[in-house]
Amino acid sequence: MSGELLLVLFGLWMADPVSNASADPKTDEIRFALIEDLKALEHADFRIREAASERIVVRRLAAVAPLAELAQSGRPEASIRAFELLRQLHSADDEATYEAVESVYDALIQGNNIQAASRAEAAIDAQGATRHRRALAAFRKLGGLVRFHVDEDPDSDAPPPPIKAAMINRQWIGGDEGLKYLRRIEDFQPAARFQQRSALYVIKGPTGAKISPEALAQLKADLQGVVAERGPAFMGVQPSSGLVENGLVISRLVPDGPGDAAGLQPEDVVLEFDGVAIPNFETLVEQIGLRQPGDIVTVIYLRDGEEKCLTVELDEFKI
Repeated sequence: MSGELLLVLFGLWMADPVSNASADPKTDEIRFALIEDLKALEHADFRIREAASERIVVRRLAAVAPLAELAQSGRPEASIRAFELLRQLHSADDEATYEAVESVYDALIQGNNIQAASRAEAAIDAQGATRHRRALAAFRKLGGLVRFHVDEDPDSDAPPPPIKAAMINRQWIGGDEGLKYLRRIEDFQPAARFQQRSALYVIKGPTGAKISPEALAQLKADLQGVVAERGPAFMGVQPSSGLVENGLVISRLVPDGPGDAAGLQPEDVVLEFDGVAIPNFETLVEQIGLRQPGDIVTVIYLRDGEEKCLTVELDEFKI
C-alpha cells in the first residue's frame, strides 16, 4: 500500500458512508472529537497531549487511519507521537486493529517519506517476536501446516521452536490474502535463525492449495529460495550427493513412508519410475508430482549391481 493509499484510507475514514440525510450525528460527534484529539497532539501543554493520547488509543481501529496520515505528513513532533500511538495500537488484542496497523506500516515502508519509512521499519523490528508468534498462529488457523526442529510445548510461554518446514495444501483456507502471514514469519526471512532457511512447500494442482498463480509468483519473489512447489503425492525418498551415470542414488527414506514400506533402501539406485527414466532427483519429483495419493507405481532400481523391480503406493505429501 503506497503513501497515496494512506491518503485514500484517511479520506474514507472522513467520508460519511451514507447520505447526509441519514447521517448519524453521534458518529459525526465521535469523528470530530477524534480530530480535535489529533490536533491536541501538537499542543504545548504536556498534560493536554497525554490526555488526548489516552483518548485516541481507546478509539483503537477508528484511530489508525488518521494516525497514519499524521505519522506520514504531520510536523516532526506530531509524527513521532503518532508513531508511538500506532505502536500501542499494534499491541491491541483485537485482530482488526492489529492488521490495520500492519497495513499502515507496509504503506509507510513503501512510500516516499524516507523518515516515516525508517520509523515504520523500526516499529516492526521492535515487535519482531510478537509479530512472528501472531503470524504463525494465524497461518496455522488458516490451515497452514508447520513442522518444528524440536517438539512444540503447547503449554509453554516460550517463543515457538525454529521451523523446519511448512506447507500449504488442500486444507488451506486463507486464499491469496492469507499469504501475508508468511512474510511476517522470521524463519522465512533472510535473517532467519538458521543459515539454511526453513522450506515452505506449496502443493499444486486441482487438489492442492487454492491460491492464484500471481500470488504464488509474488510469494516466491518475496521469499526467495524458500518456496518449493510439489504435487499432492509423496514417495518419501531423499537423494544422495553421490553421482552415477544413470539413475538416482537414495540417501535415506522417510520412516514408514511409501518407499520405505515398499522395500527400498539407502544406496539403492532408482532407474525408472513408472516407465520413465530417472536421471536425477528433479525428474523424480516432477514425475511424482503428476500422480495422486493412492496411485500405485512401478519402480525399477539397482541394488548391489542387480536390477530389481517393486511397486509403491504413493501417499499424500507430508513435511
